[in-house]
Amino acid sequence: MALYHNFKFEQVTPKSISATTDDPVDATALEQARAIVTSVRSAPIRSSKLLSIAHSFNDIPTSEATYIVPAEQLKAAYDALPDNERDALNAIHMRVKVFAEAQRNSGEATPKQAALNMESRD
Repeated sequence: MALYHNFKFEQVTPKSISATTDDPVDATALEQARAIVTSVRSAPIRSSKLLSIAHSFNDIPTSEATYIVPAEQLKAAYDALPDNERDALNAIHMRVKVFAEAQRNSGEATPKQAALNMESRD
């Protein structure tokens, strides 16, 4: 699967990036996120607390008692996607992989080189 051949990363120079001193994370959102993480870490059964939080955000229906989706169910959902959605998901997957590889090798490789390195391993 060589989807990442079509990826184009824009080359930027340090001068083209404006420096900012603003915190990119909203202070209220950060405070709320910290409270959630603290509540999960301090819970006697972390998985239950995590599920409870997911229920409260309506991320998982309250009728669900787990947040683990079996591999077979994931595969069936993937296979049932329309071609354009599956292609988009594959493209996103490859972009994340290329970015992560470039980040791991920061200073050693450009994203383009990271993609070529990944291709040689596939």
